[in-house]
Amino acid sequence: MQKSKKSKIENFKIIGIFLLILALIDSYSLLRYETFTQLFWFCNFAIYLLAFGFYFKKPVVLTGVLIGSLTVQIPWVLDFLVQLITGYSLWGVASYMFDYGFNNVRFYIELDHLLILPLSIYGVYKSGFNKKGWLFMGIVSNLPSFFHTRKYH
Repeated sequence: MQKSKKSKIENFKIIGIFLLILALIDSYSLLRYETFTQLFWFCNFAIYLLAFGFYFKKPVVLTGVLIGSLTVQIPWVLDFLVQLITGYSLWGVASYMFDYGFNNVRFYIELDHLLILPLSIYGVYKSGFNKKGWLFMGIVSNLPSFFHTRKYH
């Protein structure tokens, strides 16, 4: 039996709400233990974009996150998994995770990195690839650099 279109939209909304809650928890953790500018790293911003893209079923947003994830998340995930399995880091981009330690809740909050690429693939698969996604990501991906180049105290 095939699921109805309404059921698929509801599933997207549930994923969107889950991601929004996850993003808010991540943001709270970053604001409590880090600086304001940490919110604007791609990985932290991408969770909000995915939440928006899923909740409102916006293929342009989901495609944009997928395109950005291919260049940003693959190195992070590979570095994290290699260091988790072998104890050695490939590039050092995920080394901070192991500074937290396995007993620190921040280690588990930061595992949201592992969701970005698979969920963006799923979202694009279900909603369709949007040719303007690269343009959307090009514009959005420049926002974090704006905040990282300014001094906030």
